[in-house]
Amino acid sequence: MNAFSMKNMRFSYGERTLFTDASIEIFAGAITGIIGANGVGKTTFFDILGGLVKVEDSVCLDYEVDLLYLSQIITVPPALKMAEIYRLIANLSGRQPLTEVELFGRFRQISSRLAHRYITLWNKRSYFCSYGEVRSFLALSLLTLPADLYILDEPTAGIDLELQHYVWLAARHVCEAGASVVVSSHNIEEIVSNCNAFYMLRNQSFTPFRSGAEYMKTYTADNLVQAFLNALETESAPGLPDPKPTV
Repeated sequence: MNAFSMKNMRFSYGERTLFTDASIEIFAGAITGIIGANGVGKTTFFDILGGLVKVEDSVCLDYEVDLLYLSQIITVPPALKMAEIYRLIANLSGRQPLTEVELFGRFRQISSRLAHRYITLWNKRSYFCSYGEVRSFLALSLLTLPADLYILDEPTAGIDLELQHYVWLAARHVCEAGASVVVSSHNIEEIVSNCNAFYMLRNQSFTPFRSGAEYMKTYTADNLVQAFLNALETESAPGLPDPKPTV
């Protein structure tokens, strides 16, 4: 069953067109990845999906889903403890915060080491946490709150390899319970390794893939990075302005 689908989406910022007849499906109980070059519209799509940006030329099916959105840009009050930030996130999203016993127990079900790292951050003030610690804490915290759809915009950016692993574990955990996760990353290897399916956003539309092998075959490459580069070389490039003369 589709958790969400959008068909024939069109969207422009002024004279710049980001989507033309773009269609995508996100399935229940699955992680769906989004890849693409910088500036092609991945974050804008997430804003549309989260209801922050409105589009007119589109058909949405099953859109009324309860969702949570981890944006790419995150700022947290430096004086607050991470425990207070967790409760703030829950309350602002209209969820009942879990007790410490419930929250830590949920992470122990996934990994005892994950629970240990999360608890270590719990009583620290955000001022004393690294960017990666804050980002991983927010991603993991969001995935403990109930939702039908989780939107994660580059959740593993700036996070160490161990915490990256735990974010993906937590994402798979909510999918096993029937929820859906849509996630973007500039690391194509982690998208292929962790997603049930993924889309490449190029030429103002989404191209679906079920595996890394299919992706490499489509773009005639023997590795994922080269396939990505080959895809960009075949992308329609907008006209560039004439260079200004130097003075």
